[in-house]
Amino acid sequence: MQHSIRARLTLAFIGLSIGPLVLVGIALAWQSFTSQQQQALDLQQEVARRVATEVTAFFEELENELRLVDQMQGLRRLEVDEQYNTLAKLLAYQDVFVELILLDDQGREQVHLSRLGLSSAEEGHHDRAEENEFVVPRRNGQVYYGPVRFEESTGEPLMIIAMPLLDARTGQVSKVLVSDVRIKKIWDLIADIQVKPGQRVYIVNTDGDVVADRNPSIVLRGTSFTVPEQNGIQQGLDGSRVVLAFETVRLGDQEFNIVTEQSVAEALALAINTVVSMVALVVIMLVAAGSLGFLIVRQIVRPVQALAVTAQAVRAGDLSQRVQIASQDELGILGEAFNSMTARLANSIRGLEREIVEHQRARAALKQSESVLRATMESIDDGVLVTTTDWKVSHHNTRFCQIWSIPDDIMASGSDRVLIDYVLPQLAEPELFKARIGRIYRTSTSSEDVLHLQSGHILERYSYLLSLGGEEGGRVWLFRDITERKQAEIALQESEQRFRTVVQNAQAIIFILDSDGIITLSEGQALSKIGFSPGEMVGKSAWELYRDNPLIGDIKCALAGEVVHDINVIQEITLDTVYSPYYNSVGELLGVIGIAIDITERRRAVAALAETQALLTSVIEQSPVPMVVAEPDGTITIFNQACLEFLGIADEIEVQAGINLFNMKRTWQDLDPDGNPVPLNDLPLALALQGKFTRGREMRARRKDGTERWEMVDGVPIYDESRNLIAGLIIFPDITERKKAEEEVCRLNEELEQRVIERTIQLEAANKELEAFAYSVSHDLRAPLRSIDGFSQALLEDYERDLDAGGQDYLRRVRSASQHMGQLIDDLLKLSRISRQEMQYEPVDLSVLAKDIADELQQTEPDRDVEFVIAEGVTVRGDPNLLRIMLNNLLKNAWKFTAKATKAMIQFYEKVQDDERVYVVKDNGAGFDMRYAHKLFGAFQRLHSVREYEGTGIGLATVLRIVHRHGGRIWAEAVIGEGATFYFTLG
Repeated sequence: MQHSIRARLTLAFIGLSIGPLVLVGIALAWQSFTSQQQQALDLQQEVARRVATEVTAFFEELENELRLVDQMQGLRRLEVDEQYNTLAKLLAYQDVFVELILLDDQGREQVHLSRLGLSSAEEGHHDRAEENEFVVPRRNGQVYYGPVRFEESTGEPLMIIAMPLLDARTGQVSKVLVSDVRIKKIWDLIADIQVKPGQRVYIVNTDGDVVADRNPSIVLRGTSFTVPEQNGIQQGLDGSRVVLAFETVRLGDQEFNIVTEQSVAEALALAINTVVSMVALVVIMLVAAGSLGFLIVRQIVRPVQALAVTAQAVRAGDLSQRVQIASQDELGILGEAFNSMTARLANSIRGLEREIVEHQRARAALKQSESVLRATMESIDDGVLVTTTDWKVSHHNTRFCQIWSIPDDIMASGSDRVLIDYVLPQLAEPELFKARIGRIYRTSTSSEDVLHLQSGHILERYSYLLSLGGEEGGRVWLFRDITERKQAEIALQESEQRFRTVVQNAQAIIFILDSDGIITLSEGQALSKIGFSPGEMVGKSAWELYRDNPLIGDIKCALAGEVVHDINVIQEITLDTVYSPYYNSVGELLGVIGIAIDITERRRAVAALAETQALLTSVIEQSPVPMVVAEPDGTITIFNQACLEFLGIADEIEVQAGINLFNMKRTWQDLDPDGNPVPLNDLPLALALQGKFTRGREMRARRKDGTERWEMVDGVPIYDESRNLIAGLIIFPDITERKKAEEEVCRLNEELEQRVIERTIQLEAANKELEAFAYSVSHDLRAPLRSIDGFSQALLEDYERDLDAGGQDYLRRVRSASQHMGQLIDDLLKLSRISRQEMQYEPVDLSVLAKDIADELQQTEPDRDVEFVIAEGVTVRGDPNLLRIMLNNLLKNAWKFTAKATKAMIQFYEKVQDDERVYVVKDNGAGFDMRYAHKLFGAFQRLHSVREYEGTGIGLATVLRIVHRHGGRIWAEAVIGEGATFYFTLG
């Protein structure tokens, strides 16, 4: 009696007595719980911040490592081999790097080192110009962090860090150092953190992948986790409720969340204990108050309970029950009235029961009949609709509504005309459907037809006349969905066609035999190899075709119910054949299916591979270069004769195949370049067995007789196709003579440097003398030349009447020759100054210089029609004064030799040729004979006469010297009468 008077009185007593105390306890417990929760959250946040700081420091240290390689060793200025050795040392020192790649300013690989495979120090190894690790540092000069990816074979997370190397002089990015970093190193950092029970720390990237955890398997199996938007009690990594906090670390464009969590049970243990204690206290107080209230209320509610028990019995149908009246108070009067009402109710019920029994019998019979009809209609897979003669719907089943997708409100209308209007839009031919309906209703016969729906479904429709007591009572309509049957028929046809196409185009032989050995199918492109065409063997007996071939035995075994796999040879063709019996649905053997694949070439390849392996072993044994091969456990499999001779043990049995590298007795000693013994685990062969590469490592070997030999060691780990380490190989050619030669070269270089210093002093003195001589020549030659020119001009002006035309012509020639000689002196002085002038490098816009020179040329001869086509934005780095002189000479040259062109055009542009920027000056002028192109850039060398084109022959020599001073080269191409093209580079 949950809502009885006793319960309500008891609850009222408890609520008024201890309710306020319970509310106070709950408030205190909640305050304690909230405080404990905040403390736990602050603790997780502090751990996350500490880990974030350490992770940031880890990546900053990696950046410093990469930056120091360039700053301390000048990586970008080294030769490729030196760059390779420098990066190889970094790769050996920092096992956090998986790959180190040095890209040039065009994004091409100069050096590529990797722990996962062979490395290369060749230029142009791979072009990364379009990849972010080159584009981003090149564009903004900042360190680029790539997204985390997982190595396919190990599942280990990796990340690319690309460091731009800046040219200290220009401030531009000259190279990019790309490193592939193992994030696995952060696992150790997390593992060293002291955590509390139930607490864990892990790192999640922007894609939700867990990239670091104390448990490596969490990362390696690709665990994902969605970091919540805020700290608090959330769902943790394993799905349980935890106190969670996170701190975000940003590295370039990448973002990592350092997540710390602790199980709610551990983090909020004190708060939970407080709440439990408070609940226990409340329960005890409730039990005490309930017991006291029960005793007080019992005496009040006992009479009411007796009345309620009797009322429940009457409600349950027991009208014989009466209330026991113990007193004549209000409850006693209520009991007497209740007993009287119960007696009258019993008499009324007995009369109603007799009438209900008769009515229920009639309804049961009708309901049974309708149930049978409904069950029958619902059990039919066809849609059923029954209509009356006046177009009303009397019955239908669920399948009918499903076929036509008819909603309940349409069916509730009960009108066949409404149904027709609803289904007409679904039909492919609605007008034909309406015409057929009219004809059917006007006849008294059965009919059937096929309906096509716009959805692609196909229905069969049947109509039967309904007879009730010998009179027409309407029609029964059946609708059957035959779409799947039609589709199955089409699919079967398509399947047969696909099967036929496959077997006809198969690069094998496919045949089928019946149980008597008669061939019923023979297809496949390989049939021609055994002398048959497709279908040619159909109808023939296998026993007759292959009477003497062993495959007859295989066919007999297959007909006996076995699956046979065998190798057969037919007409010198080796076939890998499988024979399989096939059965019908009742398990009877129908025949044999055979598939034969031509493996003739495969067998030849296997034989050739065996020969190659034997040849390789022989080559290693006979190689003049010392080689050693060992298995992963250190067992030596190859120790060639050249190696024994190099170590001075050729006549001893100290080293032979089968002994172990790590416990063998050695009479020689491996030394580093400084003469110190090399530990066993640091030997190149031991490193190769650890999966590490050694490239060009110089070592010394102290032989048994005490002599020492130099060696250049390369160590390579060898993997199979599944990336499993199967062996280690070292090759160490003898470089003793080369080292002696290097020492001799160093000594000679020291002597050469001293000679260079002495010769430089002499050359400086000679240059000074040459400058003085050039000045003297210029001064001493110019004076008489000016006199000759001046007096010649005076003669022409003062004695013009006394001289005939011949004398005047002679004087004009004298003046012209003296002026030409002066121009030669000026050009020679310019050429000598260009060779001695100090270079001033800065950015130069050649397009602007070319336009200025073109304007000056057009102003000198405004009547000439010359079109200049100058490309925009052609910029270089060089000496602006020298580059103007060079470009001025080339464009003046083009201007001069296009003087006779009808429509002159001079072009200046740049292009990329063989990965090099080439600058071009092109004209459509006189051109020259390419047989004399080698004389083109010599001083005083001319390919045209002075009468045709004026000039001193110094201009192109000046151009050549300026190009060489910029570290470039220049060449020309031409066709006589079609113009010339000058190409030059600037280093």
